[in-house]
Amino acid sequence: MKKNYYLFLILIFAFLLYGNTIPNKYALDDLYVTSDNPQIVKGVSGIPEIFTTFYTELNDVKFAYRPIVKVSYAIEYEFFGKNPHASHLINVLLYALGGGLLFLLLSRKMFFRQDNLFSFLVVILFMAHPVHTEVVASLKNRDELLSFIFSISATYLAFVFIDRKKILFLMLAAFLIFIAYLSKPSALVFVALIPLCLYFFRNIRIKELVIVFIAIFVFAIVARYLPKWILDNGNRGYYFIENPLVEGVGLLKTLGTGMTSLWFYFKMLFLPYPLLFYYGYDTIPIVSLFNPIAIFSLLLHLTLLIIAILNLKKKSIISFSILFYFISISMFSNIVKPAMGIVAERYMFTAILGFAIVLVFLSFKFSEKYWKHKFKYLKFKPLIIILFFVVPFSV
Repeated sequence: MKKNYYLFLILIFAFLLYGNTIPNKYALDDLYVTSDNPQIVKGVSGIPEIFTTFYTELNDVKFAYRPIVKVSYAIEYEFFGKNPHASHLINVLLYALGGGLLFLLLSRKMFFRQDNLFSFLVVILFMAHPVHTEVVASLKNRDELLSFIFSISATYLAFVFIDRKKILFLMLAAFLIFIAYLSKPSALVFVALIPLCLYFFRNIRIKELVIVFIAIFVFAIVARYLPKWILDNGNRGYYFIENPLVEGVGLLKTLGTGMTSLWFYFKMLFLPYPLLFYYGYDTIPIVSLFNPIAIFSLLLHLTLLIIAILNLKKKSIISFSILFYFISISMFSNIVKPAMGIVAERYMFTAILGFAIVLVFLSFKFSEKYWKHKFKYLKFKPLIIILFFVVPFSV
Protein backbone atom coordinates (compact mmCIF):
# COMPACT_ATOMS: atom_id res chain seq x y z
CA MET A 1 0.00 0.00 0.00
CA LYS A 2 1.31 3.47 -0.87
CA LYS A 3 2.28 5.90 1.86
CA ASN A 4 -0.51 8.32 0.93
CA TYR A 5 -3.14 5.72 1.75
CA TYR A 6 -1.58 5.08 5.13
CA LEU A 7 -1.45 8.82 5.83
CA PHE A 8 -5.14 9.14 4.94
CA LEU A 9 -6.00 6.26 7.29
CA ILE A 10 -4.02 7.96 10.08
CA LEU A 11 -6.04 11.15 9.57
CA ILE A 12 -9.32 9.23 9.70
CA PHE A 13 -8.17 7.30 12.77
CA ALA A 14 -7.36 10.54 14.64
CA PHE A 15 -10.93 11.72 14.12
CA LEU A 16 -12.40 8.34 15.06
CA LEU A 17 -10.49 8.55 18.33
CA TYR A 18 -10.95 12.21 19.23
CA GLY A 19 -13.58 13.72 16.96
CA ASN A 20 -15.93 13.50 19.95
CA THR A 21 -13.85 16.17 21.73
CA ILE A 22 -14.72 18.89 19.17
CA PRO A 23 -18.08 19.82 20.84
CA ASN A 24 -16.28 20.24 24.20
CA LYS A 25 -15.81 23.55 25.95
CA TYR A 26 -12.88 24.89 27.96
CA ALA A 27 -11.53 22.90 30.89
CA LEU A 28 -9.28 23.36 33.89
CA ASP A 29 -6.07 25.25 33.07
CA ASP A 30 -7.27 26.22 29.57
CA LEU A 31 -7.49 29.83 30.74
CA TYR A 32 -3.70 30.03 30.25
CA VAL A 33 -4.16 29.84 26.47
CA THR A 34 -7.70 31.14 25.81
CA SER A 35 -9.37 34.54 25.72
CA ASP A 36 -8.49 34.98 29.39
CA ASN A 37 -4.89 35.47 28.31
CA PRO A 38 -4.18 39.17 27.61
CA GLN A 39 -1.69 38.55 24.76
CA ILE A 40 -3.83 36.02 22.93
CA VAL A 41 -6.90 38.27 22.70
CA LYS A 42 -4.79 40.70 20.66
CA GLY A 43 -4.56 38.11 17.92
CA VAL A 44 -1.65 38.35 15.50
CA SER A 45 -0.71 41.80 16.79
CA GLY A 46 0.01 40.26 20.20
CA ILE A 47 2.72 37.90 18.88
CA PRO A 48 5.71 40.19 19.58
CA GLU A 49 4.55 40.59 23.18
CA ILE A 50 4.13 36.82 23.51
CA PHE A 51 7.86 36.35 22.86
CA THR A 52 8.76 38.78 25.64
CA THR A 53 6.42 37.51 28.36
CA PHE A 54 5.98 34.42 30.50
CA TYR A 55 3.72 31.56 29.47
CA THR A 56 1.50 32.33 32.45
CA GLU A 57 1.01 35.69 34.15
CA LEU A 58 -2.03 35.25 36.33
CA ASN A 59 -2.80 36.72 39.75
CA ASP A 60 0.80 37.90 40.23
CA VAL A 61 2.09 34.41 39.39
CA LYS A 62 4.57 34.27 36.50
CA PHE A 63 6.22 31.11 35.22
CA ALA A 64 7.42 29.13 32.18
CA TYR A 65 8.20 30.30 28.67
CA ARG A 66 6.28 28.57 25.88
CA PRO A 67 5.74 31.21 23.22
CA ILE A 68 5.10 28.83 20.31
CA VAL A 69 1.88 27.40 21.74
CA LYS A 70 0.65 30.89 22.65
CA VAL A 71 1.39 32.06 19.11
CA SER A 72 -0.75 29.22 17.77
CA TYR A 73 -3.65 30.40 19.92
CA ALA A 74 -3.13 34.04 18.99
CA ILE A 75 -3.38 33.14 15.29
CA GLU A 76 -6.39 30.98 16.02
CA TYR A 77 -8.06 33.82 17.95
CA GLU A 78 -7.45 36.16 15.00
CA PHE A 79 -9.63 33.94 12.80
CA PHE A 80 -12.12 32.28 15.16
CA GLY A 81 -12.27 34.47 18.27
CA LYS A 82 -13.24 32.76 21.51
CA ASN A 83 -14.27 29.39 20.09
CA PRO A 84 -13.37 26.24 22.04
CA HIS A 85 -14.77 24.01 19.29
CA ALA A 86 -12.30 25.41 16.76
CA SER A 87 -9.54 24.89 19.31
CA HIS A 88 -10.49 21.25 19.84
CA LEU A 89 -10.71 20.68 16.07
CA ILE A 90 -7.20 22.07 15.64
CA ASN A 91 -5.92 19.82 18.44
CA VAL A 92 -7.30 16.76 16.63
CA LEU A 93 -5.71 17.92 13.37
CA LEU A 94 -2.39 18.43 15.15
CA TYR A 95 -2.66 14.92 16.59
CA ALA A 96 -3.24 13.57 13.09
CA LEU A 97 -0.28 15.61 11.82
CA GLY A 98 1.92 14.19 14.56
CA GLY A 99 0.85 10.67 13.62
CA GLY A 100 1.51 11.34 9.94
CA LEU A 101 4.98 12.75 10.59
CA LEU A 102 5.76 9.81 12.85
CA PHE A 103 4.77 7.42 10.05
CA LEU A 104 7.01 9.24 7.56
CA LEU A 105 9.90 9.03 10.02
CA LEU A 106 9.44 5.34 10.79
CA SER A 107 8.99 4.43 7.14
CA ARG A 108 12.25 6.17 6.18
CA LYS A 109 14.03 2.83 6.35
CA MET A 110 14.27 2.99 10.12
CA PHE A 111 13.38 -0.69 10.26
CA PHE A 112 15.53 -2.40 7.67
CA ARG A 113 13.43 -5.48 6.98
CA GLN A 114 9.92 -4.17 7.54
CA ASP A 115 7.54 -2.59 5.04
CA ASN A 116 5.19 0.35 5.56
CA LEU A 117 2.70 -1.88 7.36
CA PHE A 118 5.09 -2.16 10.30
CA SER A 119 5.41 1.64 10.60
CA PHE A 120 1.65 2.08 10.18
CA LEU A 121 0.85 -0.37 12.97
CA VAL A 122 3.30 1.37 15.29
CA VAL A 123 1.60 4.71 14.63
CA ILE A 124 -1.92 3.28 15.08
CA LEU A 125 -1.00 1.64 18.38
CA PHE A 126 0.78 4.81 19.52
CA MET A 127 -2.23 6.99 18.67
CA ALA A 128 -4.76 4.62 20.21
CA HIS A 129 -3.14 4.47 23.62
CA PRO A 130 -5.56 6.08 26.11
CA VAL A 131 -2.93 8.05 28.04
CA HIS A 132 -2.85 10.47 25.09
CA THR A 133 -6.39 11.59 25.93
CA GLU A 134 -5.15 14.28 28.31
CA VAL A 135 -2.95 15.87 25.66
CA VAL A 136 -5.53 15.88 22.85
CA ALA A 137 -8.64 16.71 24.87
CA SER A 138 -7.06 19.39 27.07
CA LEU A 139 -6.43 22.57 25.06
CA LYS A 140 -3.72 23.72 27.44
CA ASN A 141 -1.74 20.61 26.49
CA ARG A 142 -1.38 21.67 22.87
CA ASP A 143 2.17 22.52 23.93
CA GLU A 144 2.87 18.78 24.13
CA LEU A 145 1.46 18.20 20.64
CA LEU A 146 3.53 20.99 19.11
CA SER A 147 6.67 19.91 20.93
CA PHE A 148 6.23 16.36 19.63
CA ILE A 149 5.55 17.51 16.06
CA PHE A 150 8.68 19.67 15.91
CA SER A 151 10.80 17.01 17.64
CA ILE A 152 9.73 14.25 15.26
CA SER A 153 10.37 16.59 12.32
CA ALA A 154 13.84 17.31 13.71
CA THR A 155 14.50 13.57 13.99
CA TYR A 156 13.42 13.09 10.36
CA LEU A 157 15.77 15.84 9.18
CA ALA A 158 18.63 14.31 11.19
CA PHE A 159 18.14 11.12 9.16
CA VAL A 160 18.12 13.17 5.95
CA PHE A 161 21.40 14.77 7.04
CA ILE A 162 23.04 11.38 7.59
CA ASP A 163 21.69 10.02 4.28
CA ARG A 164 22.57 13.05 2.12
CA LYS A 165 25.55 14.51 4.04
CA LYS A 166 24.26 18.08 3.70
CA ILE A 167 24.82 20.29 6.73
CA LEU A 168 21.69 22.36 5.96
CA PHE A 169 19.47 19.50 7.12
CA LEU A 170 21.34 19.22 10.41
CA MET A 171 20.95 22.96 11.02
CA LEU A 172 17.23 22.70 10.27
CA ALA A 173 16.94 19.73 12.65
CA ALA A 174 18.72 21.66 15.41
CA PHE A 175 16.50 24.70 14.81
CA LEU A 176 13.37 22.55 15.07
CA ILE A 177 14.58 21.24 18.42
CA PHE A 178 14.90 24.89 19.46
CA ILE A 179 11.29 25.51 18.38
CA ALA A 180 10.15 22.28 20.04
CA TYR A 181 11.72 23.34 23.34
CA LEU A 182 9.99 26.72 23.10
CA SER A 183 6.75 24.78 22.72
CA LYS A 184 7.48 22.70 25.81
CA PRO A 185 10.75 21.74 27.57
CA SER A 186 9.86 18.03 27.36
CA ALA A 187 11.53 18.21 23.93
CA LEU A 188 14.85 18.07 25.78
CA VAL A 189 14.76 14.26 25.74
CA PHE A 190 15.23 14.34 21.96
CA VAL A 191 18.77 15.59 22.48
CA ALA A 192 19.45 11.98 23.48
CA LEU A 193 16.72 10.27 21.44
CA ILE A 194 17.89 11.54 18.05
CA PRO A 195 21.45 10.15 18.41
CA LEU A 196 19.90 6.93 19.77
CA CYS A 197 17.74 6.56 16.63
CA LEU A 198 20.68 7.28 14.33
CA TYR A 199 22.90 4.76 16.11
CA PHE A 200 20.36 1.95 15.82
CA PHE A 201 19.05 2.58 12.32
CA ARG A 202 22.01 3.92 10.38
CA ASN A 203 25.60 2.76 9.94
CA ILE A 204 26.88 5.99 11.40
CA ARG A 205 30.39 6.92 12.41
CA ILE A 206 31.04 8.15 15.94
CA LYS A 207 32.25 11.47 14.53
CA GLU A 208 28.92 12.04 12.76
CA LEU A 209 26.99 11.03 15.88
CA VAL A 210 28.95 13.54 17.98
CA ILE A 211 28.34 16.30 15.43
CA VAL A 212 24.59 15.66 15.48
CA PHE A 213 24.53 15.59 19.28
CA ILE A 214 26.50 18.84 19.63
CA ALA A 215 24.32 20.67 17.11
CA ILE A 216 21.00 19.80 18.74
CA PHE A 217 22.43 20.15 22.24
CA VAL A 218 23.61 23.71 21.58
CA PHE A 219 20.22 24.77 20.19
CA ALA A 220 18.42 23.12 23.11
CA ILE A 221 20.65 24.91 25.63
CA VAL A 222 20.02 28.24 23.92
CA ALA A 223 16.27 27.57 24.16
CA ARG A 224 16.70 26.56 27.81
CA TYR A 225 18.39 29.82 28.83
CA LEU A 226 16.65 32.20 26.43
CA PRO A 227 13.94 33.22 28.95
CA LYS A 228 16.63 34.01 31.55
CA TRP A 229 18.17 36.47 29.09
CA ILE A 230 14.97 38.29 28.11
CA LEU A 231 12.66 37.95 31.14
CA ASP A 232 12.89 38.70 34.82
CA ASN A 233 12.70 35.89 37.38
CA GLY A 234 9.46 33.93 37.51
CA ASN A 235 7.71 33.14 40.77
CA ARG A 236 5.97 29.85 40.21
CA GLY A 237 5.58 28.10 43.55
CA TYR A 238 5.94 24.37 44.11
CA TYR A 239 3.43 22.97 46.53
CA PHE A 240 3.19 19.93 48.79
CA ILE A 241 -0.22 19.02 47.34
CA GLU A 242 1.34 18.73 43.87
CA ASN A 243 4.33 16.66 44.90
CA PRO A 244 5.46 16.13 48.51
CA LEU A 245 9.03 15.55 47.29
CA VAL A 246 9.47 19.31 46.79
CA GLU A 247 9.95 19.66 50.56
CA GLY A 248 12.81 17.16 50.63
CA VAL A 249 12.47 13.65 52.06
CA GLY A 250 15.99 12.23 51.85
CA LEU A 251 17.76 10.03 49.30
CA LEU A 252 16.13 6.68 50.16
CA LYS A 253 12.59 8.06 50.00
CA THR A 254 13.37 9.99 46.83
CA LEU A 255 14.62 6.81 45.17
CA GLY A 256 11.76 4.73 46.57
CA THR A 257 9.13 7.20 45.40
CA GLY A 258 10.88 7.48 42.06
CA MET A 259 10.82 3.72 41.50
CA THR A 260 7.16 3.63 42.55
CA SER A 261 6.47 6.37 39.99
CA LEU A 262 8.23 4.33 37.29
CA TRP A 263 6.09 1.34 38.22
CA PHE A 264 2.99 3.53 37.79
CA TYR A 265 4.10 4.43 34.26
CA PHE A 266 5.00 0.84 33.37
CA LYS A 267 1.61 -0.42 34.58
CA MET A 268 -0.14 2.28 32.56
CA LEU A 269 1.47 0.95 29.38
CA PHE A 270 -0.60 -2.24 29.63
CA LEU A 271 -3.47 -1.23 31.91
CA PRO A 272 -4.22 2.50 31.47
CA TYR A 273 -6.83 2.63 34.19
CA PRO A 274 -8.00 4.65 35.97
CA LEU A 275 -7.35 7.84 34.02
CA LEU A 276 -7.77 10.95 36.17
CA PHE A 277 -7.97 14.66 35.46
CA TYR A 278 -5.35 15.39 38.11
CA TYR A 279 -2.60 13.44 39.84
CA GLY A 280 -1.12 15.02 42.93
CA TYR A 281 -0.68 14.38 46.61
CA ASP A 282 -0.98 10.71 47.64
CA THR A 283 -1.39 9.41 44.07
CA ILE A 284 2.10 8.01 44.56
CA PRO A 285 2.91 7.40 48.25
CA ILE A 286 6.20 8.64 49.65
CA VAL A 287 8.00 5.38 50.38
CA SER A 288 11.51 4.15 51.09
CA LEU A 289 13.56 2.28 48.51
CA PHE A 290 12.96 -0.81 50.69
CA ASN A 291 9.21 -0.68 50.02
CA PRO A 292 8.06 -3.93 48.26
CA ILE A 293 6.67 -2.09 45.22
CA ALA A 294 9.80 0.05 44.95
CA ILE A 295 12.01 -3.06 45.15
CA PHE A 296 9.92 -4.86 42.51
CA SER A 297 10.05 -1.83 40.23
CA LEU A 298 13.80 -1.51 40.70
CA LEU A 299 14.37 -5.16 39.80
CA LEU A 300 12.03 -4.90 36.81
CA HIS A 301 13.70 -1.82 35.38
CA LEU A 302 17.19 -3.14 36.06
CA THR A 303 16.28 -6.33 34.19
CA LEU A 304 15.00 -4.33 31.21
CA LEU A 305 18.12 -2.17 31.26
CA ILE A 306 20.39 -5.23 31.28
CA ILE A 307 18.47 -6.69 28.31
CA ALA A 308 18.89 -3.41 26.46
CA ILE A 309 22.62 -3.18 27.17
CA LEU A 310 23.30 -6.82 26.25
CA ASN A 311 21.65 -6.28 22.87
CA LEU A 312 23.10 -2.83 22.26
CA LYS A 313 25.82 -3.92 19.81
CA LYS A 314 23.34 -6.11 17.93
CA LYS A 315 21.17 -3.02 17.42
CA SER A 316 18.13 -5.02 18.47
CA ILE A 317 14.75 -3.33 18.13
CA ILE A 318 13.93 -4.57 21.62
CA SER A 319 17.04 -2.86 22.96
CA PHE A 320 16.14 0.32 21.09
CA SER A 321 12.56 0.33 22.37
CA ILE A 322 13.62 -0.12 26.00
CA LEU A 323 16.21 2.66 25.82
CA PHE A 324 13.78 4.94 23.98
CA TYR A 325 11.19 4.41 26.72
CA PHE A 326 13.71 4.94 29.54
CA ILE A 327 15.11 8.15 28.07
CA SER A 328 11.64 9.55 27.34
CA ILE A 329 10.30 8.93 30.84
CA SER A 330 13.51 9.85 32.70
CA MET A 331 12.61 13.53 33.13
CA PHE A 332 9.42 12.60 34.98
CA SER A 333 10.64 9.79 37.23
CA ASN A 334 10.83 12.04 40.33
CA ILE A 335 14.44 10.88 40.73
CA VAL A 336 16.16 13.62 38.74
CA LYS A 337 13.80 16.24 40.17
CA PRO A 338 10.21 16.33 41.48
CA ALA A 339 7.60 16.36 38.72
CA MET A 340 4.64 18.68 39.09
CA GLY A 341 1.58 16.60 39.86
CA ILE A 342 4.02 13.79 40.84
CA VAL A 343 2.80 11.71 37.84
CA ALA A 344 0.74 12.58 34.76
CA GLU A 345 -0.47 10.91 31.60
CA ARG A 346 1.06 13.64 29.42
CA TYR A 347 4.50 12.75 30.77
CA MET A 348 4.18 9.44 28.90
CA PHE A 349 3.36 10.99 25.53
CA THR A 350 6.68 10.28 23.79
CA ALA A 351 7.53 7.20 25.88
CA ILE A 352 4.50 5.35 24.48
CA LEU A 353 6.33 5.16 21.16
CA GLY A 354 8.92 2.77 22.63
CA PHE A 355 6.09 0.55 23.88
CA ALA A 356 4.33 0.62 20.49
CA ILE A 357 7.48 -0.29 18.56
CA VAL A 358 8.38 -3.30 20.69
CA LEU A 359 4.81 -4.59 20.74
CA VAL A 360 4.47 -4.43 16.95
CA PHE A 361 7.92 -5.96 16.52
CA LEU A 362 7.02 -8.87 18.80
CA SER A 363 3.73 -9.38 16.94
CA PHE A 364 5.68 -9.71 13.67
CA LYS A 365 8.12 -12.15 15.25
CA PHE A 366 5.27 -14.17 16.76
CA SER A 367 3.52 -14.35 13.38
CA GLU A 368 6.67 -15.55 11.63
CA LYS A 369 7.48 -18.21 14.22
CA TYR A 370 4.12 -19.60 15.34
CA TRP A 371 1.65 -18.71 12.59
CA LYS A 372 3.06 -20.96 9.90
CA HIS A 373 0.12 -21.77 7.65
CA LYS A 374 -0.23 -19.80 4.44
CA PHE A 375 -3.26 -17.84 3.37
CA LYS A 376 -3.99 -14.97 1.00
CA TYR A 377 -3.48 -12.14 3.46
CA LEU A 378 -0.47 -13.61 5.22
CA LYS A 379 1.27 -10.28 5.79
CA PHE A 380 -1.72 -8.92 7.71
CA LYS A 381 -1.36 -11.43 10.56
CA PRO A 382 0.45 -8.87 12.78
CA LEU A 383 -2.47 -6.48 12.22
CA ILE A 384 -4.84 -9.04 13.73
CA ILE A 385 -2.61 -9.34 16.81
CA ILE A 386 -2.27 -5.56 17.22
CA LEU A 387 -6.05 -5.13 17.01
CA PHE A 388 -6.30 -6.96 20.34
CA PHE A 389 -4.62 -3.89 21.83
CA VAL A 390 -5.87 -1.13 19.51
CA VAL A 391 -9.60 -1.90 19.85
CA PRO A 392 -9.84 -1.81 23.68
CA PHE A 393 -7.41 1.13 23.82
CA SER A 394 -9.58 3.03 21.33
CA VAL A 395 -12.80 2.28 23.19
